[in-house]
Amino acid sequence: MSHFSIKPDSIRPHSNTFINASGKLRQYSGEITSIMGELDGSLAEVKPSLEVLANQTMEESNNLNKLGSALTQIVTAYTTAESNITGNMKGAGSGANVSRNADNSRDGDSGLYDSDGQYGGNQMNFEKHDDVHHFLWFNWGKDLALYEFIRQHPGYENLTDEQIQKLLEDYTGGGCGWVADANTLFAEFEGREDEFEKIFGFPMYDKNGEYNYDMLAIDYYLETKNKFYIGDNDVEGADALANSIYNYYDENQAEFKQKYGIDLYDQNGNLTNDAWNKIEAERDAMIDQAEANGSDVVVYDKDQVGTVADERSNRMNHYLRERGIDSYSYRDATYDSPADIQQSLNNGQTPTL
Repeated sequence: MSHFSIKPDSIRPHSNTFINASGKLRQYSGEITSIMGELDGSLAEVKPSLEVLANQTMEESNNLNKLGSALTQIVTAYTTAESNITGNMKGAGSGANVSRNADNSRDGDSGLYDSDGQYGGNQMNFEKHDDVHHFLWFNWGKDLALYEFIRQHPGYENLTDEQIQKLLEDYTGGGCGWVADANTLFAEFEGREDEFEKIFGFPMYDKNGEYNYDMLAIDYYLETKNKFYIGDNDVEGADALANSIYNYYDENQAEFKQKYGIDLYDQNGNLTNDAWNKIEAERDAMIDQAEANGSDVVVYDKDQVGTVADERSNRMNHYLRERGIDSYSYRDATYDSPADIQQSLNNGQTPTL
């Protein structure tokens, strides 16, 4: 999954740069037009070229002005959405004390913002975790604790440093959903550090007083990666699996046609009912096989597109239920209005964009 992040205060000045440049080009266009008017008859053959140049310069001026205005609108829309989603939380630095109301809800202050205005964790940081060193029986490096933590997970005990680095690089390419979920958990447990450590098994803060974003995100990732939970108490597992199979075939349409003898899409680019029926039948066969083996988990690792809302809902609910939390509410809010998002927050839900 591609990575996208924005720091509005850093982006906003660039819109003014485009708009100012637009003004300069408009000025140059006017100067070219003035020069045309001052040319005598002996240079008349030059005027058509100058007129074309003046018109092109004005056209580029208009394009830059539109670009600057659009960028301003994008930043405004982003900050407005962020404000609605986070409840107008203000940055207070790592480890900030968070006031809670009588019902134990947060009052809006958050330590999840850093001094630069960045909210929560960032999956792009994971590819930088390579500061681990060994000599004889000595081990050191700022990332040593994370590597040791990864090796505590079943199936990862014997990974070499190089294999862990590759795992973290892979995570960087598709970890935005995992980190977003980790941010949600940190927001929920702000001010309840002891409860956090009891539930997840490691401190909410590292030895430097910073949030343990990476440790929670990687724990969630390693525990649930490529898993679709289909038990009686699990949610959206079957739908998530079908969508994951579809994502794979969307990237491998020739394989789908070779396997099923039909195209995935019709001539208008729409997914056909017959194709979707094939995908659901493939999903159902996987579920039947898992249940026949006495398992309530289907492992499917072909889809490399990244996580989507129903996958994250399925995995996060299971991840938390295994840790004694069964009241987690999670909903896709991609097409919701700010008012709808605010209503979800008021209802204790976790809207996902």
